[in-house]
Amino acid sequence: MPVHVVTTPDPVEVVAEMMAAAAKLGGRICTTGGRAAALVYRRLANAVVDLAAVELWLSDERCVPLADERSNGGLVQRALIERLPVERRPRLRAVAVGEGAQQAAAVYERELAIASGSAQRPPLFELVVLSLGRDGHIASLFPDRPEAREAARWAVAVERPGLEPLVPRVSLTLPVLLAGKRILLLAVGEEKRAALEHALSAAAAGSEEAREPGAALLSRCLRSAPELSLVTDLAGVGQPGQGGSER
Repeated sequence: MPVHVVTTPDPVEVVAEMMAAAAKLGGRICTTGGRAAALVYRRLANAVVDLAAVELWLSDERCVPLADERSNGGLVQRALIERLPVERRPRLRAVAVGEGAQQAAAVYERELAIASGSAQRPPLFELVVLSLGRDGHIASLFPDRPEAREAARWAVAVERPGLEPLVPRVSLTLPVLLAGKRILLLAVGEEKRAALEHALSAAAAGSEEAREPGAALLSRCLRSAPELSLVTDLAGVGQPGQGGSER
């Protein structure tokens, strides 16, 4: 569980640089939603990088049309893909949500198996980009909800999300999200500090769970990820021995 904490006044630039570096390798990148992620995608679109060999997957999606402002796929489309010249655009593996969350999760799981070439192991992402929610959720996996503990499925329906927008969702599960070669967790804003500090302390102590409910899911991620970079604008976050740095 190597956790590298990068503290920077401009986490958007750091994550955009890391995405650009991964894009040069081609392959699959798992993307996320949220305001900070939108800024990352716009910054990446302004960089001189060719994404044509990249396949973008979604960590989670809301069951709304792609044109809806709440759609994560629509966010990636507007903030990144449409801003690129056609010859440099990546392929977006959008979630087909028209038939509801349960059907969408089943279809997305089949697409993951096809991409992997096996129903036994999830596809390997060159990079997984995640964003920490203010309640400690990651993708559309919410603390203390059964979907956050799902170990057998690769994609799950989240019919009752713990935070707005209160629409059904589809989310990749932790076994898929944590199977990436490299995982970036973006945590921006003071409201994330408590969850981060509790989770980092629990992970450093080898505890199975953080005592703070909002930090429990993040703590499991920190313990289970093969390699994770936490990129944050919160000064002082990180424990000795966890490889923290400032930029």
